[in-house]
Amino acid sequence: MAHVLRQVGWDAATLEGGYRAYRREVMAQLDRAPQRFRFRVVCGATGSGKSRLLAALAAQGAQVLDLERLARHRARCSASFRANRSLRRRCSTAWCGAR
Repeated sequence: MAHVLRQVGWDAATLEGGYRAYRREVMAQLDRAPQRFRFRVVCGATGSGKSRLLAALAAQGAQVLDLERLARHRARCSASFRANRSLRRRCSTAWCGAR
């Protein structure tokens, strides 16, 4: 696939071990990365301004992991975390990018 993408002008890279190796690494990072941080949980009723608070903190340089934004505002994002590959990938990228 990377070869075809390169042929049409995309800067495509291949992963050693393919997608399965990538997925294993994402899952491993999701196990290890949270241990490197001190978490503060923001909770409150719908419409209380949680997302605005997180956006304001991020704008001031704070490290913010907005799970609802990563889940694209789908209800019960934490309940579907294990079943949602794209959510796990976005979380892994967010955690690993916040080194």
